[in-house]
Amino acid sequence: MHKISWQNLAFKILILSCALASFTVSAEVNLLANGLKDWQEHEFAGKVAYSMPKKGVIKAISDNAASGLIYKKRIDLDKTPMLSWKWKITKPVKSQNEKTKAGDDFGARIYVVKANKLLFWKTISLNYVWSSKEPAGSYWDSPYTDNSKMIAMESSNSINQWQAAKVNLKQDFKRYFGKDVRFIDAIAIMSDTDNTKGTAEAYYSDLRLSR
Repeated sequence: MHKISWQNLAFKILILSCALASFTVSAEVNLLANGLKDWQEHEFAGKVAYSMPKKGVIKAISDNAASGLIYKKRIDLDKTPMLSWKWKITKPVKSQNEKTKAGDDFGARIYVVKANKLLFWKTISLNYVWSSKEPAGSYWDSPYTDNSKMIAMESSNSINQWQAAKVNLKQDFKRYFGKDVRFIDAIAIMSDTDNTKGTAEAYYSDLRLSR
């Protein structure tokens, strides 16, 4: 059985409970169209300061903390497989070995979760991260569980610059897990610095699902 930290376990249980009551998103959608109304915050280790300084832009300030904003709706990847977003890091996490538990912090990350309603420990997730150490394009197993894949989308070379990203979630679940996934149960934004005991500041915008 995989070793799973309380933080990862709590996250999976939370996603599972939400998935049971979710409804399907099946059309192209701007996930930030309603501001933070469709997102719920969950605290794991201290509270990250999330705010919306202007329409469609989320600001995150983490100070030795880990909490996430979670969009809890069932999404049909046969209809909207593409996830795109823009993000910016203005204060990065101090460079650490991100493949270890002690260094598993990211100034910006986006979770995509496929819940297993009967066997919650078999829940799988893609973690698209802004890495402070690993090069963009690299990937590795989470130091807590190989049911969570870490995928570096940006690196420390892109600080203070808005960057655009677009991924095919259906293809990525197949690539990283070898699974044909049709429905996902949640998307989450998280900036965390609880392991490195540091600070980070990031911005997220234009988060969309599309055909």
